[in-house]
Amino acid sequence: MPWLPGGEAYEDWYLLEGSFALDIINRAAVTGVMTGPHHGAASLTGSMAAGLYQLVAGEGAKGETATWLNERPASIEAGASLWRRQMVLGPTPQFCLLGNGGDIARRKVVAV
Repeated sequence: MPWLPGGEAYEDWYLLEGSFALDIINRAAVTGVMTGPHHGAASLTGSMAAGLYQLVAGEGAKGETATWLNERPASIEAGASLWRRQMVLGPTPQFCLLGNGGDIARRKVVAV
């Protein structure tokens, strides 16, 4: 995880059927009267990170390699899945590409 001090961390994934229960919280946490308290709590996270990611391409959370990207790749390899951040705690890149290796670093990326 290149955005964390030292670059190494424990990563754990929990899959949900949908984010419907969290969608309201996702929108409300950073708007209106919650903006100040949200930013205050976020500034206390230190090197912690957590997030809610939505599957945007591929099938499920399969793969042994997680590659974190700031831009959406133009394509993904067969068997890979692409996840986009929705709600996060701490600094994280916009996308996570799960796969089994491949030449991800040289793939053309497009801005979102």
